[in-house]
Amino acid sequence: MMSVSLATLAGAEVLFGTHAVRGRVESISATMLVIRRSAVERREMRFVLNPATEREGRIAVGDPVSIRYITHGDELIATAVASESRGCKSPDH
Repeated sequence: MMSVSLATLAGAEVLFGTHAVRGRVESISATMLVIRRSAVERREMRFVLNPATEREGRIAVGDPVSIRYITHGDELIATAVASESRGCKSPDH
């Protein structure tokens, strides 16, 4: 029987540690995205954005978004952010 640790598989930690969430954008900057999961829930979630974060569509305050992320220590690192608004999907508009 062959034993393989997760650390030896390329990308396995990210694959098994990836989470997903939806919410409305409370604030956004070049390096941080803050969402609220629902109007009832007061808790905000803060995500680190970096050059590797995939972005789909125009993302603005108040827009619904879906986020894939990993945890690194106490930080939530966004790996992908997609706008769920019915408006323009181009990030240039």
